[in-house]
Amino acid sequence: MELTLDSALSAGALVGHLSYLLLVISMVMRVMWVLRVLVILSAFVAIAYDLIWLKDPVGVFWESLLVIVNIVQLAVTYSQNRFHKFDNLESSFVHSAFPGLSNTLKRKILRNGCWERAAPGTELTKAGEPVTQLVYIADGEVEITVNDNIVGYCRKGDLIGELTVLSANPAVL
Repeated sequence: MELTLDSALSAGALVGHLSYLLLVISMVMRVMWVLRVLVILSAFVAIAYDLIWLKDPVGVFWESLLVIVNIVQLAVTYSQNRFHKFDNLESSFVHSAFPGLSNTLKRKILRNGCWERAAPGTELTKAGEPVTQLVYIADGEVEITVNDNIVGYCRKGDLIGELTVLSANPAVL
């Protein structure tokens, strides 16, 4: 194949470009199943390009393997997410706090936490001290005070704490 502008813009080359364009677009997707579907579409277009224009059995093999792997991964993800059921309290928490995560990851988060009832007046976190846990408000209301002054409230659906819980650094003001 010659490297000319005409060959780069021929019908066959445009099919090849489409395959790579779909692949590049898939890499900016934030939702894994969308990424996988775009990779599958890209591979199907590449298979057509390899078969019709390039007559390349090696390309057809690897693109076909890419399709199979992504279909299997979609099936595995679907089956994992299908079997992770949440009760009403868990569901309201994980779906509002972590909307982009798979049900599998949401279940892992729940396994690493616990549900507790806090008595009125319980101190949940304190500025300048390490945060030991994130607290989800499933019901009720929490006062936020600084120097004995109420500066805000947290209500049902809010998270208290911060990501310094992962580093053991002190909470910031």
